[in-house]
Amino acid sequence: MAAQTGLAVKTVQDIEKGRKNPTYETLARLMERLGVSPDAAFHSETIAPTEEMKDFLEYFQSCNPRGQEILLKTLHFLAEQLRPTQDEPD
Repeated sequence: MAAQTGLAVKTVQDIEKGRKNPTYETLARLMERLGVSPDAAFHSETIAPTEEMKDFLEYFQSCNPRGQEILLKTLHFLAEQLRPTQDEPD
């Protein structure tokens, strides 16, 4: 990979092991070599907030910090309970 991108072997190794973050130029070289488009690498699908979500966020923001903490922990717990396991079909 290093030879094919013109990068130093140590640079590629450091990036692979998380010891170094690539610069934009280095990332562009690696993505080009791997055949990964910027859209594929950086595109994230976002969910448009529904009215219910907006209402909940407004309610959340009106709570004091302790209330917000309780709401977040409750939501996290519920999300964990509702997440399908690998054994369960969708």
